[in-house]
Amino acid sequence: MKTEELKALGLTDEQIDAVNKLNGKDISAEQKKYDGFKTDYDKLKSDYETTKSALEKYNGIDLNDFHAQKTTIANLQKQLTENSKNFETEKFLSAHKFKLPEIKEYYRAKINDEIEKDTNKGKSRSDLFDLWIKDEKGNKRTDLFIDETTDKQTAKQKVSVVNTSAKIDGTNNLQNSSASKIMTGIILRAAGKKTDE
Repeated sequence: MKTEELKALGLTDEQIDAVNKLNGKDISAEQKKYDGFKTDYDKLKSDYETTKSALEKYNGIDLNDFHAQKTTIANLQKQLTENSKNFETEKFLSAHKFKLPEIKEYYRAKINDEIEKDTNKGKSRSDLFDLWIKDEKGNKRTDLFIDETTDKQTAKQKVSVVNTSAKIDGTNNLQNSSASKIMTGIILRAAGKKTDE
């Protein structure tokens, strides 16, 4: 509103000044709102331009192919994790000499299954394995592993028996003695070595 219009209404100069001050406050408040909206608008416009520019890089990309590749990568990561776990378990178990390969396979599967469980968090392969391979007295079970000390003593005893057998039949020729061939095969198999027979 103009000053002349207010005078035409019969307002005094003091009243006109008061109306202008109130009007100025209203205009100032509305200007602040406008400035806030303009700032928000400018930010949204800038974000839109940035997003539009970023999306232009993906023009021509097949989303189905992208999702397929993403799935393939996830599967490969899972397989890598599984292979790493299997490798670590195999590395750990290779330090032990099992009497049968089936025993090793059993513990490989058991370790791989148990190592991931929440109840075993913080436990190593060695911690879990030690729990399973000890008897009630806490000693390592002898039915699972090759005992090299005992096997060597047994092999020496068997060689002694072969020597005695050869002397008894009077040949003193261990290579021609059929008992020595049989005993040699037994000794070699007990020691975990291959025989020619």
